[in-house]
Amino acid sequence: MDFAGPVTLTTSNADARLLEIALANCTLRSGLQHDIATSTDPYDILYLTLSGCTVRQGILAHAAVVAMHADTIDAGATFRVEESITVSACWFRGGLNTALDITGAEPLVIVADNLIETYGTGITVLESRQLTMRNNVIRHVAAYGAYVRGAVGTLLANAISDCGTGLRCSLFKIDIGENAFLRNRGTALWLDGPDSVRADRNIFAHSGDFGMVIGVGYQAYYRLTQNTFVHNRRSGLSIPPGVDNSLLLEANLLVGNSEWGLVVPDPKASVTLRCNDWYANGLGPAFGTSVSHDDFSVDPLFCDSGNDDFHLYSDSPLLAQVQCTQIGARGIGCSPPMLKGLSVGSNRAGLGVAWEFEAASTVECWLERADQSAGPWDSLGTGTPTASNSFVLLDTAVAPDIGYHYRVAWMDRGRVVRGSPVSGTWTDAGRLSSVTPNPAIGLVRVEWVLSHAGATDIRVFDLAGREVSVIARGEYGVGRHQARWDGRLDGGGSAPAGMYLVRVSTGNLTASHRILFLR
Repeated sequence: MDFAGPVTLTTSNADARLLEIALANCTLRSGLQHDIATSTDPYDILYLTLSGCTVRQGILAHAAVVAMHADTIDAGATFRVEESITVSACWFRGGLNTALDITGAEPLVIVADNLIETYGTGITVLESRQLTMRNNVIRHVAAYGAYVRGAVGTLLANAISDCGTGLRCSLFKIDIGENAFLRNRGTALWLDGPDSVRADRNIFAHSGDFGMVIGVGYQAYYRLTQNTFVHNRRSGLSIPPGVDNSLLLEANLLVGNSEWGLVVPDPKASVTLRCNDWYANGLGPAFGTSVSHDDFSVDPLFCDSGNDDFHLYSDSPLLAQVQCTQIGARGIGCSPPMLKGLSVGSNRAGLGVAWEFEAASTVECWLERADQSAGPWDSLGTGTPTASNSFVLLDTAVAPDIGYHYRVAWMDRGRVVRGSPVSGTWTDAGRLSSVTPNPAIGLVRVEWVLSHAGATDIRVFDLAGREVSVIARGEYGVGRHQARWDGRLDGGGSAPAGMYLVRVSTGNLTASHRILFLR
């Protein structure tokens, strides 16, 4: 159903109340407006439901119960709600004001699985008896990603990024779990004086101010475990002075913040710290308290913190802290490149070297060679990829009967790592001399290799043992050489088609090759 003009709900009739209004699979090009000024009863509309609708010019409505599912909203939605509101799987795709604005008589609020982007403010909830925000993506919002108030709240698995302030919250009791606050220009999460905070496995990263601030409380209890506070412009976590507050900080990562990892300047606060990693914070680990002997300072080895991947490498030193639970919001997510195999084999052209890595992404690597196991080592290049992280390289600058040592070098997190060397020897020249093509038409090519400088004698004989031609005779240096026979006899004239023997003699080694010569 497509409504081109404005859709207005008018409930001025005192006898018309407890209405149930449902809109499904519709397009409201000029929005949905409830004439709240003429409404005589907050229960004029009992149920207001939108499902699968596209609303172009925003929503304004007052109802006891509101449900939205799989809607697309331009210009935002404003609701006054008496009992409950559920907004799920909707796309709020841009507007100047607030994407979702909820007021009312402390309703039950559930906001789940929505995408909110490019608004002035993402979500505003001014009063609620219980709030649940779950699996929402809120991004590119000018002011607050969300601003919520009420009694009790749960924030679970939301991703709030590139906003002004990520989320500001005034709830007495709040559980915060598995959220990611990334690249917000102000503080990532600001809590105004809660009585109880439980925060587990959240990420507060790359904020333009603090990672998290917990405002002044009175006899409050704050439990923060397995969170990651990383690369925030000021401190990772700040708790201003309150009255008789208690803080438990366990198994958190407070890493690379420009000021402190933790600021808790309240001398009366009870602070318990254990199994936290305080690494590379600009002014030190903590201000107002001392770190525990159960804490440590090591590089956690994030998989790719520059691209917001705060999982850990499998060789992270945090994994050796067996006395602690998982430290930080993310566990193992990547492994360093592992050299799976390196082999060297002899072939006619030289020494073929093959190597393979076990790695999730392409490895920057190269091959090195040395004449002695102690070096010096020279780079032979990167080789040719044959499959994902498998490489081959043919080393033709070798001489027979000499051992060569090969090793693989690769980049791992900005440093060079080298594997154990493997040695190989090229087979001698006599066994590796070749005559091609065979059969030959008009021209024969002879290739041979010398491990030491010396004499070489290459002659052609017919099957009766008579010498037909001398192809090469003289002193040759170390390495690969080539000579050609064009089928001419030493005495002049052309050799007839037939079978011939090409004998290659180098020092005390001789090899014979039978060929078919055609005209």
